[in-house]
Parts: sequence; structure tokens; C-alpha cells
Amino acid sequence: MEKLCVLAVVTLTVFVCVTNGQQTCAGRRCGDCVINGTNCHWCAQVGFNFTRCGTLEELNRNNCTDIKSKKQQRIDLIKNEVVQDRTGDDTSDAIQLQPQHVRVYLNPNDEMFTWDITYRVARNYPVDLYFLADPSNTMIQFRDTLARLAGDIGRAVGNITEDYRFGYGTAMDKTVLPYTQSSPKHMENPCKSSRSTCAPPYSFQHSMKLAKDISEFERQVSATNDSANDDAPEGGFDGLMQVMVCPDLIGWRNRSRRLLIYATDSDYHFAGDGRLAGIVIPNDGRCHTDPVTNMYTKALYQDYPSVGQIKEKVKENKIILLFTVGKTAYEGYKKVVDVIGQQSTAEKLDLNDSSNITRIIQNTYRTIRESVDILIEEREDIYWELRSNCGSGSDILQQQSKCEKVGVGKPIQFQMKMRYTGTECPTDPSQWKESFKINPEGLKDELMVDVEYNCLCDCQLPGQAEVNSTKCNGFGTFECGVCKCNEGWSGDNCTCDERLTDIQACSPSGGNKSEDTTPTICNGRGGCQCGHCVCDLPEYSGEFCQCNGKKCGDLDDPCSGNGVCECEECRCNDGFIGDRCECPLSTDNCENNGTICSDNGVCECGRCECNSSYTGVLCEQCTNCPEGQCDSNRACAMCKLMDDGKSGDMTREECERDCDHVTLVGDLDSVRRNDSQTCKFKGPDNCVMSFILHLVDNERVVFVKETTACPPKPANVVILAIAISAAVFLVALILLVLWRVFAYFYDTIEYSKFEEEIKNPKWGFDDNPLFVSPTSRYDNPMCDKPDEKRF
Repeated sequence: MEKLCVLAVVTLTVFVCVTNGQQTCAGRRCGDCVINGTNCHWCAQVGFNFTRCGTLEELNRNNCTDIKSKKQQRIDLIKNEVVQDRTGDDTSDAIQLQPQHVRVYLNPNDEMFTWDITYRVARNYPVDLYFLADPSNTMIQFRDTLARLAGDIGRAVGNITEDYRFGYGTAMDKTVLPYTQSSPKHMENPCKSSRSTCAPPYSFQHSMKLAKDISEFERQVSATNDSANDDAPEGGFDGLMQVMVCPDLIGWRNRSRRLLIYATDSDYHFAGDGRLAGIVIPNDGRCHTDPVTNMYTKALYQDYPSVGQIKEKVKENKIILLFTVGKTAYEGYKKVVDVIGQQSTAEKLDLNDSSNITRIIQNTYRTIRESVDILIEEREDIYWELRSNCGSGSDILQQQSKCEKVGVGKPIQFQMKMRYTGTECPTDPSQWKESFKINPEGLKDELMVDVEYNCLCDCQLPGQAEVNSTKCNGFGTFECGVCKCNEGWSGDNCTCDERLTDIQACSPSGGNKSEDTTPTICNGRGGCQCGHCVCDLPEYSGEFCQCNGKKCGDLDDPCSGNGVCECEECRCNDGFIGDRCECPLSTDNCENNGTICSDNGVCECGRCECNSSYTGVLCEQCTNCPEGQCDSNRACAMCKLMDDGKSGDMTREECERDCDHVTLVGDLDSVRRNDSQTCKFKGPDNCVMSFILHLVDNERVVFVKETTACPPKPANVVILAIAISAAVFLVALILLVLWRVFAYFYDTIEYSKFEEEIKNPKWGFDDNPLFVSPTSRYDNPMCDKPDEKRF
């Protein structure tokens, strides 16, 4: 048993190895064939009579002279500007990612294709910093510090890049209960303390467009009036959304690192909280800030944005969020950052000092600038890997897309490896091309990658392929030695019209119904193939199998061999007439010694039609003449046939004396000659007697057939009636006996059961639970008591 197991394992291993070693090549077109594997090729030779798709060895063995192979995977650089810093005169933008646009050609069933990407941190790369502040009176110290430290912040950022812009705005909350008191008095002065006066409440207000003007930034921050709302959380998400989606209002530059700094000491409202005020319309993520008043106009009509919407707009607009928040709100915003990602961070703000804002901004920007995370849009049918050594100088590349502590001006190389995961090209040619983007996280720099799948051989492309070629019946493209038929046509040479339904193509009426006809395919005599009728039987022909060849005679010799059958009608050759061209116009067959039919008939259809009293092929025999009449030999023929002593008018003696010229035979055809005359007579029993006569040495000889043709005798009605009655009676008697036997056995079984039940009774006397007695019994408790003394 152990040896058998080892043998089975070895056999299976050999089979698997042989199977894996075989190259499977298949495909009806060149492109479909060559993508099956590295050794699959296509023979484009015209008139090649073997399988066109096969291995190189197979095609060479079959002497193919034009072999097409799989294309090589490659990359075309469409835009490849070298990474560079921004010039001082602002005439050119900084380029940090190279190349910028490529086209990659991939093959199904092929290896990974490798190409390179370069990333380099540019010096003086533009940065836009927009400060969104909470204007509540608890943030007064922060705003004072921000205004006081504006110059320091500018200088700190300037140490990293000289091209920076500052912007400023404030965000509070929706001006409706329960977020803000909506009374006129409160709307005029929302601060609860009568000793302080606050600005009317609002949701979001843009104050300063992005600009490199530190003094203006200080003035705008210092000019911020305090305001207040009624609940603890703030509506800062409304402000964040408007800052991100209003690029013209805010002044975001197209190619800059965008940093949005939100400062608050309170928690936040998010999507769904608006329902408390009856605001149920979701936030649409669009800009609704009035460019004149710089105020958000949809605060009372749209709900707060969700964290998911904030994340979407951060990614879409390449914005980095920095939450500088108080200690009590830090954990809440930390969770928001975990969801948003995209290099966003949350830092604790010292509300008592707020001087750490400069350090936070400087450190955050430096960390963001000196790290890169290459983001690649996912595609279901493309597998990719990104490898790099992050500038470490190591020859070993690790699979990673993120590098930390990237030095300014130092190029970092990433190796991009791609592979098309499909085993065949999509059936829809529009899906042979697709595009995706590669970009560093948080930056506008991007690399556009156009992918094309090598689904066609060069001989299938315009210029080499013949459109509407005569080789394809004018209804297809001749490519790579074969025809690719247009829509509605098929077949090796596009001769099959499939534009119509079977009824339309193969019905005599073209599928049109009338009151007295119903469309039938090929008149019910065949099937529709390739838009043409294929008749079931050889005798049918015609466009719709409407012609029956049997109406022209024998299928092997139609029209008697004297014409051509044209759809059930014979077209006769010269010299022949008749429905089946069976009649020659010539009288050669009717001539006899210079006469036509011995002058005893007429020649019709090449045969003699004899006058009465004459017979024979050429009407040469006279039936009423003394030497040839049938009646004169009838008596002798009957007497020889009958052996009852007398037959007809002759006795036995007369028969033996006068009828020596009569002979009995089994078959008349064996003794028949061209000059034979056939005679038939009906006897008294209605039986037909046949004999022939002809001349032998000028003497009449008669041959009589031994058997006669007698009509069937009528059935005996009496005997038939008695037989039917007897059969019915017999069947009834049998059924009666069977019923009686069955009844006997059935009664015997039932009686046995009855006796058994008598001997062993199983019933008892039980009360019916549903029975209620008509009488009731009651005991009188006083009835049996002894008499007591009465006083």
C-alpha cells in the first residue's frame, strides 16, 4: 500500500510538471492570441490553413512565413520637466515631482514593469497660512498674542521659505437657539456681562485675504471684536468648510503648500447637531460666503459639515489642517485628526501664554515639509508597488511610499513597479485605457499616469488593417491574415448576414403577418443559418426551400435526363416536351417498316397509341383478327388451367385433342416477347385468368399463368357474430369468477379479525367526560345533628 501511495504521488507530480510546461495558446484574433503567454504567437500569412494561434515551434513547423509576437511593455514620457526651485522673479513655479505626465503600455499575463519617480523638496516653496480664530472672549489672550507675535511667526516661516502669505478669519456658531440666544437684546450684545459689550453673533466671517503683509495681519487680528454663543461647542466646522471651498475669496494659490490653522478652546458641532434647531438640510460643501460682506450666508439653512466632508475637502483641495486647541478640547480634535489624516495635526495651545503658537507653526511646517508620502489612486485591475531607500544611499530598496527627514534640495528616487492583473483584455475597447494620479500628500504637484493595454497587434491598427476589404465581402476589416466582420456580419469572409432575425431573413413574407398567413422559417422545410435557408431534405431547394425537386422526377435523373429542373418545373432540352421532358418530338420509336405505328395508331410522346382491335409496341397485333384474337384461345386456356373435367365450352377430351398449343407457366414475363399479345378474362368465380400468345414458326403458341387473381371472399356474418358474442361472454365469465374469489378471501380475512376481537375485547366502561348528569346530590349539614335543648 505504501508503494502504491508513493507511485501515485510521483505520477501526479510528473503530470503537474508536464501540464505546467505546456503553453496554452488560443484566440481568434492576433491580440487575443499573443497575450496568453510569452511563447504565444500569431501567423498573419494570407491563406494559412493551420491554426494561426500557437507556439513559435508550432508555427515554424507549419511553415508560417509571417509571425506576430507580443508587444514589449514600455513607457512614454509626455511631460518630464526637471525638478527645480522657484526663481526669484516668480517667472517659473517650483517643480518637486518628476516626471509630470507619462503613458505606460502594459500587457496581460506579463511581468512587473518598472520605472522611476523623482521627488525633491524645493527651496522657497510657496506656503499659504490661513488663521481661523474663535472670537469668543475666552480667546482674547490668544488673539492678542497672535497679533503681537505676527512678525515673529513671519520671520519663523521666512527661515523656511521666503514665499509665504498670511490670511485671517473668525468662526463662532449659528445664530439660532439652542446655539445662540435669538432675542433682539442678545443679538445686539451676546455677552452676558452688562459691563462688557460684544459684537453681534455670526457663523463665519472672512477678514483678510492671503497676502504677504504682516502689518495688515496684525491689524486684522487686533481689530477682532469679541462675540459669544450660548452653548459650549463652537460652530468652527462651518468656517473650516468655507475657507477650504472658497479659493477665490481666500486667495489660495494654485501651487503652494496650504496650511489652515484653527484656534479654539471649545469642542465642535458636527453633522446632525443642526436638527436641534430644525436645520435638516445637509451641508453641500460649496462656497456660500458673500464676497461683499465676507459673511457665511447659509448658516441657518444648512447643517454643520460632517468629519467625512471635512476630510474630503482637505484631500480635494490639498490643505493641511492644524488644530491649535485648549487642553480640555484637545482629545476631541485629536480624534478628528485621526479620521482626516492628510498630514493634519492637533497641538495643545497654552491659553495663559499662547506664545508657543510660533513654535507650533514653525515645527509643524518643518515636519510637513521634510516628509513626503506619495499617494497613488487605486485601480482594481492594476497592481503597483513603490520602493525607495529615502535617500539613505543604500542599494537595497524597501517597499515604502513615505520618507521622513527629507533634506531640502536633495532628490529622492522612488521605483514604481506596475502590473496589469487581468488575464485578458476587457471586452469593451473603451476600457483599454485608463488614468490615475500620483501626488505627494498635501501638495498640488501631481504625476498623471495614462495606462494603455496592449490588446492589439500592429497589423490590427489603422494603416495596416484593410477596412471594408474585398477579402471580407466588403463587410469587414482584413487584419493579420483574417477578417474581423462588421456588426451584423459573420463567417470567415463575412458572408453571413446577421442583421435580420431568422423570421425576417428566412421567411418568404419577411416576417410580415397577413390575415391568411403566418410567417414560417424556410416554409417549415429547413432551418435558418447565417441568414440563409438550409433545407432539411435533399429534394428541397430554393431561397426559402420552396422548391420540391421530386416534382421534376427522379432526384438523380431529373426531367427524365432531358432537361433542367427549375424550382419544381422542368425546362426541357430541344427535341423534348412534357411535364418531365419525357416526350421526344421525334417519331423514330414509332416507325415500323416505313409506317408510323403500323398505320394502326398514332405516335404520342414517343410511343404508339393503338386504335381499337390493335395492340403491340408498334400496333402490329390485331386482337379481332382470326389469327390473333384472344377469344379463340380462351376456351383452351381455361381448360388447361382447370382440371375439374370440364371448363367453359370444352370437355376434357376436346381439351386434350385441340389444345396442345397451350402451356401452363408460373410467370408470363419469362416467356414474353416483343410480339407477344396479352389476354385477360374473368371467370365465373370472378377470378381473372391471364395468358399471352405469339407466333412460333407461323403457328400460334399460348402460355397460361398457373395462378389467377381472385377477389377476397366476403366474411360470414353469422360466424363473425357468434365469435364476438362468445368472446364477450367468456370475458364476463372470467371477471365474475375473479370477483367471487376476491370476495371470498376478503370475507375470510374480515371474519378472522372479528373472531380475534371477540376473544380479546379491549373496550371498557368509562365515563364520558362530556356527559353531565341531569340530577344533583347535596348533603344537608343540619340533617344528622342531635337535637339541642331549647330554652
